[in-house]
Parts: sequence; C-alpha cells; structure tokens
Amino acid sequence: MDTIEAVWAEVDRLVADAELTNLVAWVQGLGVQETLRWFDEWWDADQTTDKQRRVMLLVIYGGTQIPDRHIETQKWVARFRRVGFVSDGPTAQPPAVDLAVFRGAPRGWEVGMSWTTSEKTANGFAKRFTDYGPEPGLVWQAIAERDSVLALIYQRDEYEVVVDPIGLRSLGNA
Repeated sequence: MDTIEAVWAEVDRLVADAELTNLVAWVQGLGVQETLRWFDEWWDADQTTDKQRRVMLLVIYGGTQIPDRHIETQKWVARFRRVGFVSDGPTAQPPAVDLAVFRGAPRGWEVGMSWTTSEKTANGFAKRFTDYGPEPGLVWQAIAERDSVLALIYQRDEYEVVVDPIGLRSLGNA
C-alpha cells in the first residue's frame, strides 16, 4: 500500500482532473477491506478537503457492494450529511420531491441505505441474493423522503439512491 501522502497526491490529481472513472478503477483495485481501512484513516486526516471527501465518498460508497454491511449505517449517514448531497449523474441537485425506491434484499435486510429508482435493478439484486445467499431475495419498495436522499449514484447503471433509512416510509414488498 502506498503511503497516505502518495494516496492523497493521487486523489488530488484525479479530483482536480475530474477523472472519476479512473478514480473508481484505482479504488476498486485496492480491495474492499483495504479500501475501507484506508478510507477511514484518510477521511479523518487534517489534509483532506471537503471537496476530496465529496468525491471519494461517492466513489467509495458507490464502488462497494452492500456498503452498510461493512461500515455501520450511522457512520455513512454522518459522512454524507457532512459533505451534503452528492451525485455522479446528470444533476448535482437533490430531488425536489419524495422518491419511489426499490431494493432487492432478503428478509431482515429490507431497511438499508442502498435503494434504486429501477424496479428491474432491484429484481436483479433480489435474484443475486436468491442464487448466492443464504436467504431468498425479495423486492422491497418504499418512499424516500426528499430530505433523506443523500446521494444519487449512477455507477454500474444501477440508478442508486442512497438514503438515510430514517426517511423511509411505506415500506413493503413490491
């Protein structure tokens, strides 16, 4: 692993050049546990700017499968709240209205941060849990209150809506 200073320099360069695709590839090459360990250390460093935090939060959260199973939900929510709404999509603005969202997950995992506006995407995640998990996957639907939407992430074409779970209502099976 590079020194933290070398990592900062690379993040600075990629952020300055708006090389989001290269940044995603670089982070994913570290592996989940190493990435999250590094991210915790990096997030709290005095040299880290809020602009860097915004970009890296988007990249790290969006590039991690089931991120709230690796780091507790409250920690993710606090980080998103610190930097404000983020998006790698066509709009940098938070939604003006509540959103209908879907989630593919087994029973017991229906409340979480990662949702999608695409029922088809949620079906894909439900199938993945059914095929590879200990429990069958189900498609859940809810309404995400607009103030609870922390990010919109379009990496991997999943149309991900990152939500503070406190702002979910009308949760049920799709």
